[in-house]
Amino acid sequence: MQKSKLLLGFLFLLSAGASATPFSVDWDTSAGDGWLTRDTSSGLDWLDVSLTANQNYDHVRTGQWYRRGFRHATREELLGLFGSSGLIHDGLRGRLSLGGEV
Repeated sequence: MQKSKLLLGFLFLLSAGASATPFSVDWDTSAGDGWLTRDTSSGLDWLDVSLTANQNYDHVRTGQWYRRGFRHATREELLGLFGSSGLIHDGLRGRLSLGGEV
């Protein structure tokens, strides 16, 4: 009986982690900026896309956010964020990007 409780508890923890909903957090905790989306399923913090809008790939890659530790997401990471958010996607069947990044 004890083994089944442990197994069910373990399965519950796994399912709870898999359905974690991303939420907004601040880049600067004193500013209330909400510039990040935290995905607890992957452990990744996502930069608000409005901060890099109208910039091309190379401008973002050589800009301030890369110097602060951010990078372009891989296809798999982006699909994981969509899944964590409960969004429906087409598998990103669009144009391939550099180095498997989107």
